[in-house]
Parts: sequence; structure tokens; C-alpha cells
Amino acid sequence: MNTNFTQRNFINTIKASLLSALLLVSYTIALLAQPQFPQPGVKPPTLELRPIGFANLVTQTKNFQLQVTPTDFSDTDIGRRVSGTGTIKLTGTLTNVSGCCARIKVEIIRLAGTSAQTFEERTFEFCGSQNVNIAKALSASQDDARFLVKMTNPDPWNKIAVNGNFTLTFPTGDVILTAQPNIPIDLTRGVDVSRTFRLTPNTAGRLKVEIRWTGAASLQSKLFKPGQQAGATGSSVLTRNGSGGALDLDYDITAADIAAGNQWALNVLNNSSSSVTATGITFRVIYSVEE
Repeated sequence: MNTNFTQRNFINTIKASLLSALLLVSYTIALLAQPQFPQPGVKPPTLELRPIGFANLVTQTKNFQLQVTPTDFSDTDIGRRVSGTGTIKLTGTLTNVSGCCARIKVEIIRLAGTSAQTFEERTFEFCGSQNVNIAKALSASQDDARFLVKMTNPDPWNKIAVNGNFTLTFPTGDVILTAQPNIPIDLTRGVDVSRTFRLTPNTAGRLKVEIRWTGAASLQSKLFKPGQQAGATGSSVLTRNGSGGALDLDYDITAADIAAGNQWALNVLNNSSSSVTATGITFRVIYSVEE
């Protein structure tokens, strides 16, 4: 009887120990599952807002002229960068200025690295003038490349002069640039802040800056090109004022604007007439490249 009692007592002790361990593990898991709050006076880390790459797909249009002559049998327009799927369309008019009939081949050529391939082509035979209307859908595997337009007289024995006036329509994406430091900011009345961003690629184009915030504050925003000193009182290429939580700046970049580099700057000032705060100010810079 004593032996049986001892065995039962030992088993009960083991059961109690296992139950205690289970309760401890369950309590620990419950603690870890609770949301973690920062200590008083300690700010939680700010998550950096990263660029999203491309905005909405847009369509750009370029006008240009080509010419073949009795000595130059071919002419090519410089490449256009295409960075989105859609339809490439070439329209225009061929005019025979030599007075005799001729054949002219018009090609849209895709350049990717060192590879050049004819994307679409048409050959026209005419005497006076000829309308050109070439369109072809561009797949996802065919964008992100440069496209040329080439006009050729395939009959060198027929030495003629033909002028071509063309319009090329092509899809591309607006580039989203990152204003640094890339975190939201609060501004009380009379306080200003500056942000910088780099133009990539550094070419002429169009900028659209979208500034958004919460609250009834009024803001002044200035845009500074490379070489200008950013600040609320500095001389800028563009100044705008806005309220209601939204302010946009639109600016056409010229070759002269980028002569001093590719770093641009923004300055925002809370110029409200009363003591109100603009909360969570964010910046979105959209760049439409012109080539």
C-alpha cells in the first residue's frame, strides 16, 4: 500500500508540474500577442515612403520631317523612348517634289541594346502625294525600347526627291521622382521646410508636383531649379499658394533649366493667417520626359 501511494503521489506531482509549465507558456504567448506601445516620450520609428516607379500611362506625340533626295536615298528620325504598352501610330503625308512617280518604304524600327528590328513597315507607290497611316499594338515584351522612323527610296535608279511630314504617337509612363527626405512633415504657422529631388533622366520635360496635407492651413510652395538657393524667401522659377489640403505645381523644364545640374528643390511655408497646423504634408513629383 505504501508503494502504491508513493507511485500515485509521484504521478500527481508530475501532472501538476506539466500543468504549471503549460500555464506559463500560455501566459507568455498571450503577452507576446499584445500590441506593443511605445514608452511615454519615445516616438515610434517612421516608415519611409518609397517611390512607386511609374504613374499612369500617358500618350505622347512627336512631329518631325524626313526627306530623300537624288543623292540621299534614306533618312531616319532620332529615337523616341517608349516605356509602356499600347499602340504606336505613325501618320503623315509623303510629297513627291520631283514630279515623277516613285516607291517609298516607311519603317518603324525598334532598338533594344545593340539589336535593331523592323517593328512595322509599309511601301507606298505614288506620283503626287500619299497619306501614311501605320498603327501596331505594342506588347509588354516590346516596350522599354527606343523606336526610330526610317524613310527609304528602294529604287536608287529612280533618283527622286520626296518629303515626309510625320506625327508619331506612342505610349510611355510618367516617372515618379522621390523628394528627400521622403517622410511626411507637420508645419505650424510661419514655419517652412525644403525638399530636394534629382531629375532622372536629366532632360527637358514637364514636372507636376502634388503637395497634400490635412488641416485648414494655407501653404506657399516654391520650385527651385539647379543652381538656385532654396528657401521661403529665395528666388524661384515658380511660386504657388494653396489651401484645402491640396496644392499643385506645374512647370515645363527647358534645356537652360538643367544646364547647372539635375538637383531641384521645393520649399513649403505655412503662411496661414491664423495659428493652424498643416499635418502630414506629403510630396509627389511626376516627371514627363520630353525627347
